[in-house]
Amino acid sequence: MMKSIFLSVVSLLVACVLSPRFDGTLFASENPATTADGVQFYKEKIRPILAQNCYKCHTDSPLSHLRVDSREALLEGGRRGTAIVPGDPENSLLIEAVRQTGDLKMPKDGKLGDQEISDLTAWIKMGAPWDPNERAEPLSPFVNGAVGSSTGEDFFETKVRPIFADVCSKCHGDTATSGLRVYSRETLLKGGSRGPAIVPNDPDKSLLIQAVRQSGELKMPKGGKLTAEEVQNLTEWVRMGAPWPQSRPLRA
Repeated sequence: MMKSIFLSVVSLLVACVLSPRFDGTLFASENPATTADGVQFYKEKIRPILAQNCYKCHTDSPLSHLRVDSREALLEGGRRGTAIVPGDPENSLLIEAVRQTGDLKMPKDGKLGDQEISDLTAWIKMGAPWDPNERAEPLSPFVNGAVGSSTGEDFFETKVRPIFADVCSKCHGDTATSGLRVYSRETLLKGGSRGPAIVPNDPDKSLLIQAVRQSGELKMPKGGKLTAEEVQNLTEWVRMGAPWPQSRPLRA
């Protein structure tokens, strides 16, 4: 009798593993989809949504204690609980919030497009894959950086802060041309009239990098140009996640 029960249990487990429904989402929080297609979908569709719409409220000063700058942070969630349930968008607070069908509505004072909501839903349904080259969990005192804090601090202080202080702050300090200030990582994420100035980890989609490269209509600094080394330093800084010591804003 015991042998029969044992064989039945084994058969059931094998059937689950071989079932088409068993796509890895059952244990997605420990084993997220990291296929090339999933990661590419995240990088092209999801990271820009999070960076442009969610970072300003859910990174440096996370509202409701929710951060969105790592998969682990989304799984941990905030005051209302976990933000995503990999494989199950219908039970994910993030999807409920962006659909704005209940009392929870995000982003604040706005709404995502139908395609963006559809992309977020599809992303969670596939297990919420995340770029394995990005950091696994939030770093303190930095937000969203793939490098160690000491390395990031040294790079920012020696390579990036002087550019913001000596060049960018002339137009993007108190006068805030186009609504953009470069005083802190938060102000860069908030951006100005054109949107967020940086997309951490993605320099090619960051307006700041497009501007200093001067390859399009947006050209900064006004009436001049950074050196090739300065442009490269800014690019590398954004690529490493734009680390910024919270204790040292640009302006005292």
